[in-house]
Amino acid sequence: MLTDQVLRIADSAAELGATLAVLGQHIEAERLLRQAIAIYEENWGRDDPRFAGALYALGTTCAARGRLTEAEQFYHRALRTVTTQALESR
Repeated sequence: MLTDQVLRIADSAAELGATLAVLGQHIEAERLLRQAIAIYEENWGRDDPRFAGALYALGTTCAARGRLTEAEQFYHRALRTVTTQALESR
């Protein structure tokens, strides 16, 4: 199924982006993370907790590049999706 293939590509982009961020390659990391998040949002919706890790990694990348306000937004969004999921599963 095409959707499964696209989501695997998004997963790979998110994992590579997070790895590049750890290695200090923030420009390329940001590009890959944004691509992955766009695919996730298109397929799962904006606030799905399955891609909270990619949101967090993008926040870290933005912070490393000095864009702290933007980083904070991604951190809050990641936390909100995970918190919402935890509350809903109670």
